[in-house]
Parts: sequence; structure tokens; C-alpha cells
Amino acid sequence: VHPYADVTDERAERFIQAYAGARQVVFVSAQNQAILSRQLGHTFTNAVGVPNPIDVERLAAPLPYPSTADGFRLAMVSALTPFHKGQDIVLEVLAQEKWKQRPLFVDLYGEGRARGIIERNLQRLGIDRVRLCGYEPDKRVIWGSHHAALFASRMEGLSLALLEAMACGRPVIATNVGDAERLIQDGMNGFIAAPGDATSLDAALERAWDHRMEWERLGAAAFATFADRQRVDPVTRLVALLEGTT
Repeated sequence: VHPYADVTDERAERFIQAYAGARQVVFVSAQNQAILSRQLGHTFTNAVGVPNPIDVERLAAPLPYPSTADGFRLAMVSALTPFHKGQDIVLEVLAQEKWKQRPLFVDLYGEGRARGIIERNLQRLGIDRVRLCGYEPDKRVIWGSHHAALFASRMEGLSLALLEAMACGRPVIATNVGDAERLIQDGMNGFIAAPGDATSLDAALERAWDHRMEWERLGAAAFATFADRQRVDPVTRLVALLEGTT
């Protein structure tokens, strides 16, 4: 669901008729349902929530926490599409002299049509502690070598990368999109910022930095939150809905 979509009366009527005729309308997040209800002027009486399935097998315990002897490393796992994923906001924050002087490193995983723009902005802003790492299919490789996750999306359904980071036992610094606030308790298992706002993201990153010696504990709390919120496998839940058994 695009929060800034220009929905006309004619389109809204067609969508409402289609959704009203459905047995159930499945949303991956409560925020998506709220956005669509607002855009259409429609209250869903046949809505059900099913979270995204993740590409990480269930772990019995968080991944081992890496050494911090050489600094603290964040991973941002997303397509290289700044208008959506917010890499531009991240670079605006990290261009500040205070972040350039701290032993904080950010690795951008993923590919996309704006890789060249990101590379030029890194050079333009003089940022040398951000790396473009390309696509890595094994999320355990990513989270096994990073201390925390960083996400700056302007919009989301329910971020798979956020769920995967929590499932691996890493605290998350993220913008409040796609039900992130329902999963992250600021200062308890991660840190929350307003989407599209460099000042807010900087403040969240500052709070995280102040608590950097607690990231392992916060990651364990994130792991427990994920385990509690996704007790039922989403695929099993969706299959049951399609078969009409729930």
C-alpha cells in the first residue's frame, strides 16, 4: 500500500466493490489496512492479518554476537531504491562530522537501480564508513557479522529484513512504517524514528549509540519479541485461510 497514492473516486469505488466481494482481505500489517481504509473511505469488515514469511529458518537462540573490538557494524538490507528504502536519509545523517569520527560502520546489502547515485553521494559527502555489499542470499551470514540493523524506509508492508534481523537476535533501528512500532519498543529491543525525517533518524541512531554496549541484550529481547509475535508460521496460517479452515 502506497501511503501517497492519488486515489480518485472512480478507482475507490472499483476497489471497494472488489474488496467487498471477497471472503476475506489479507493484510500483512495493521498499518497497511489503516492506510487503505483512509484512502478509500472504507471500513473493512472482512480483513485479516497475516505477516510476511521470512527467509530464515527458526533459530533456537540468537546468533552469536560479534566482537566489537574493531567497532560497531550496522547492516541495511534492502533494494537500492532511496525513494522507498531511504538510503538518502541515512547518508544525510552519516554525513555529519560526529558520525564520521565514531567507530560506526554501515553495510548496504542489496542491488537496485540507484546504486550509482548512492556511490556518487558517498563520494560527494565524504563518507568512507559505508560499504555497498551487493546481494547476500544467506541472512545468517549478514546478521552473524553485524551488531544491529538499520532501516529507513518511507513506506513498507511489513519489512521482511526487519523480521529477519529480529529472528537472528539483532536490535533494530527503524522508521515507523509497516507495523515497526508494534514490534519495536524504543530502548528495549530497538529504536524507532519517523519516516523521511533525517533529524528523527539521527536522534534514534544517537539513542542507539548511547546504548551500544547493550546491543547484545537488546538483540536477545528482539529475538524473544519475534518468537512471541510469530508463534504460528505465516504460510500455514495463509493456507488455512485459503482452505477455509480458519
